[in-house]
Amino acid sequence: EELIESGFHFKNHFNFFYLPMDHTSAANLGYCFINFLNTEIANAFAFAFGGKRMRRFNSNKTVVVMPASVQGFERNYSYYSSTRVAQATDPQYRPLFAQPSECSVLPPPSPAASPTNSVKTSHSRKSNRSERNRMLSLPGAAMV
Repeated sequence: EELIESGFHFKNHFNFFYLPMDHTSAANLGYCFINFLNTEIANAFAFAFGGKRMRRFNSNKTVVVMPASVQGFERNYSYYSSTRVAQATDPQYRPLFAQPSECSVLPPPSPAASPTNSVKTSHSRKSNRSERNRMLSLPGAAMV
């Protein structure tokens, strides 16, 4: 929801999204994988979210944008479609895939549409994964 509110849309800006979840507590693990349709969109996302907190989560963690070890739609599809998470009985635990033919690339949202730093604050404990809050699959090597 927060990505959509910031102007980033599945099939227009990214074709793969996976948010690993703890199936026991139904909480996310604090990082996700996204494959953007082009470098311009990936850089706009890094600019919009990097160093900020996700408003929907009651956490002090900030978003860290970095390249993932698996790059591109085909490699992500090949890897994740054969894993147990792709066959999870509850669809909310499965990765989202959109074949390139299903995508219609739109320009990235303008910076004015990006989220602000005004978020809910909490006294949640710090995770040792603070550098891995959010991992992204970025096409090419371009980063902001």
